[in-house]
Amino acid sequence: MQETRHKTKDKCQISCVRSGFIADCKSKGNILDIILMNIHLNKPYSINTDKLKRYQDHYQISATEMLIVPQRAMGDESACDVRWEDVDGALHVMHNVMFRNENLVALDFLLYDNLYKLWKHYY
Repeated sequence: MQETRHKTKDKCQISCVRSGFIADCKSKGNILDIILMNIHLNKPYSINTDKLKRYQDHYQISATEMLIVPQRAMGDESACDVRWEDVDGALHVMHNVMFRNENLVALDFLLYDNLYKLWKHYY
């Protein structure tokens, strides 16, 4: 397992390249605040409901119909494949789209059965 550590004056970052695990550590005096963002590569994700409108406006795609699959972890962001089906039934894909890990949530298979089937077909 390859592990990298990046340090700045008040922040360190540990990331494991193989698993996509990322941990950010911010020291504030004697308090160590650890934020874990566990993103699994090649697993299905959707956009956090708090950010739906932002991504819909930016990409001009219904964010609830986007299948997001992280391919590479890069700090607190991930390069992802984005797949969706338009109203005509045509499948589309964008590669290496950057998402902040905090804006991704694991795909709920019960709510998004169509996106789960799409993920199973391509991955």
